[in-house]
Amino acid sequence: MNKRKIAKTLVLFITIMMVFFSFSTMGFAEEEETYLNEQMDFMKKLIQYIQTHHSDDITQEQMINGAYNGLFKALDPYSTYFPQEEDLDDFVEAVSGEYNGIGVTIETRDNQCVVVSPIFDSPSYKVGIQSKDVIVEVDEQDVTEFSTERIVNLLRGKPGTKVTVGVRREGNMDILRFEITRETIKMASVNYEMKEDHIGYIRILSFDSNTGDEFKTALKKLREESAKALIIDLRDNGGGYINTALEVAEEIAPEGPLMYFEKQGEITQTFYSETPQIDLPVVVLVNGGTASASEILAGAIKETGAGTIIGTTTFGKGSAQQSLNLKNGGGMKLTVSHFLTPNKSKIHGTGITPDIILQNKNSKELDTLISEVKELAPMIEKVKPGLNDKGLNVYGAQQRLKFLGYSDVDITGVMDEITFNSIKHFQNAQGLFGYGILDYSTKDRLDEEILKYAESLDKDAQLEKAMEILSK
Repeated sequence: MNKRKIAKTLVLFITIMMVFFSFSTMGFAEEEETYLNEQMDFMKKLIQYIQTHHSDDITQEQMINGAYNGLFKALDPYSTYFPQEEDLDDFVEAVSGEYNGIGVTIETRDNQCVVVSPIFDSPSYKVGIQSKDVIVEVDEQDVTEFSTERIVNLLRGKPGTKVTVGVRREGNMDILRFEITRETIKMASVNYEMKEDHIGYIRILSFDSNTGDEFKTALKKLREESAKALIIDLRDNGGGYINTALEVAEEIAPEGPLMYFEKQGEITQTFYSETPQIDLPVVVLVNGGTASASEILAGAIKETGAGTIIGTTTFGKGSAQQSLNLKNGGGMKLTVSHFLTPNKSKIHGTGITPDIILQNKNSKELDTLISEVKELAPMIEKVKPGLNDKGLNVYGAQQRLKFLGYSDVDITGVMDEITFNSIKHFQNAQGLFGYGILDYSTKDRLDEEILKYAESLDKDAQLEKAMEILSK
């Protein structure tokens, strides 16, 4: 067979296959259309039957809204149906403007209303609400079966009014209840200051429509003050607009990919930095309240090598939503894409793992530790206990050694061998004569170290680590 005949045969074959596939596709499309029409017709009959036979008076509007809600719940935790356009407006306002409430970002996760993060310096932040708290009560009302949108409405209210919020927290058997006074929550986006050693510090509280410009202004001012390094604090930043997070990322990361959008397993869009990497050493602070758009920024900086990430693993909210008004007078928030890091890693459900994992003490831990330090037994006996001696001084010394990390010491009031050797170790470490006797100098030094320990409890270990790294 010559080339011309082969070509004609191939053309004929391809044409036949194209016709076949087009008919097949039409067939599948027609089948899906038929199925959908059948189900919609059945839904109509079902609604009419329920309205006639249900024990209670129920409207078609209630059932239709229930059906819409069920449709969106079948998708993912972030897709939401809003029966009224005003409900969608409230959501958009919470992201972009100011509102009256307690200042907390929440979402549905595993059919629970979970705190993503308290907004920095908001009423919820001040009383001690934490990321990953599960809201179970509002004003003594059980809200475990309520939608997140309904809980949001309960938390909103006039400034100056109070609301009691009950949460379940990992590690606590009982419900923790917080009385919170509502305020007008102004979504201040960027704060900045110059710290010691000419280290610039920028805290991004959320990503609203102006965050990119605010960050550039803050960075410019810090440069004018001769900043030699930069800390970007994303802790408890629940996210916001993706485009403004990318604006900030482009100021820091080198030329190349910053993020990808993935839809139904395919990459649909790539976002690039077209500017050189920042000429300052950068450390980024993150925690479990770092979510969504802030995870995009942290992931871009980490995977492009533009900075060091310090803190705890981020929240893991790696999907993008689109908000739309609907012709029926309602609205919807629909998840339209997942976002991937520069290395094409998924953030959703995983989060960003810091380069240096470091946990700050939470407020409850601090309160417990500080109260325990205050209750340490006084070492006031005029004795110098040695091996096998007992008394209040030994008891107090054992308490202090335990606090300072000598975990093998048992608090018994008896100078056993472990306590004796621990005192010798402490004495040698402090430059004292290491002979294991609890003398007056050793007692004084134990108290001094405990005082230093107590003073350090409320320090920001993550920030201090960032300062240490950048000071070098």
